[in-house]
Amino acid sequence: MTKLLFAAAAATLAFATPAMAQDAVTSFTQDGVSYTYTTKKVGELTVIEGRTAPGGEFRLEVRDGRVRGTMNSMPVSFAVPVRKASGSQIASAN
Repeated sequence: MTKLLFAAAAATLAFATPAMAQDAVTSFTQDGVSYTYTTKKVGELTVIEGRTAPGGEFRLEVRDGRVRGTMNSMPVSFAVPVRKASGSQIASAN
C-alpha cells in the first residue's frame, strides 16, 4: 500500500518537475501527506530530493523513462507515468 501511495506522489512530482526552476524548493500536499523537494538536472538525469511529513526522506533519479531511488531508505523503481489525453488521469508506461 505504501509503495502505491508513494508511486502516485512520485508521479505528481515527475509531472511538476519540468515546470520547476532547478534547485527551487517546491511543496504540495496530497492525501494528507506534505511533500517538499528540489529538482536538479545533471545531463540527462533529473534528481528529485526531498522530505515527506509525516514520513521521511526520498531521492529519485529520473532517466530513460524510469524512476529509481529510495523512499525512507527503501528502494523504489517504476516507469515514468504518462498523462492520458484528458490531462487529469495518469497511466503507467511500461
